[in-house]
Amino acid sequence: MVRETIWVILETFFLENNPVILYICDMLDGKQAIRNRLFSMWYYEYGQRESFTFLSTKVEVESTDYYASVLVKNSNPQLEDIKVSFNSFMENMKEKLE
Repeated sequence: MVRETIWVILETFFLENNPVILYICDMLDGKQAIRNRLFSMWYYEYGQRESFTFLSTKVEVESTDYYASVLVKNSNPQLEDIKVSFNSFMENMKEKLE
């Protein structure tokens, strides 16, 4: 039920806004890779995924992996800028963590 609940929350959120969702997987318990894989799997199972762009990346610093993703509607007029900004954000994150 968690997957379906998240889908409903996201659908409602995107209906009311033209937002961008950026998240970083919690790593305090060392399960960030599992969380990233689970969220990615849920996205690919989502029936309306063709309406969204989903970017996910991993930054490895001193044997610690950091996972971040962005979800944005394809109809967002700033989609290309958001993609560039996400990649810049991840590069900056890597530089600051090293």
